[in-house]
Amino acid sequence: MTILAGGMLLGVANALAISMLMVLGTPAADATSFIVLAAAGCIPGCLAGAMIGALASLIQRRSPLCRTAVLVVAALAVVVAIFAPFSGRDGIVLASVPTVIAAIALERWSRRVPLPPPIPVATARTLSR
Repeated sequence: MTILAGGMLLGVANALAISMLMVLGTPAADATSFIVLAAAGCIPGCLAGAMIGALASLIQRRSPLCRTAVLVVAALAVVVAIFAPFSGRDGIVLASVPTVIAAIALERWSRRVPLPPPIPVATARTLSR
């Protein structure tokens, strides 16, 4: 699976987690509210996940700490941009927890694995008397 597809998958999973947290945080929680919020959040979550996945593939050669910081800041910027006009600070704080977890998971998922050292070529030795 490519990094872009992984970002999209984590974006949709993040949108579902945020929808679940928002519904559970209201006194009149029901399945219809969750379905409406999840349906409304999956498209922006998929698009935001694709953008952050593309960013993760662009900075793949950086150190893991730098990549984590960049991805978390980018993901939180998307959360602030989406939630600020609608729900204010409460929604931003609630949505930040699964978003940070998803950004860290994307960094780990897209991390370059170093190649193992080459196996030395076997050479034949002759026994001399």
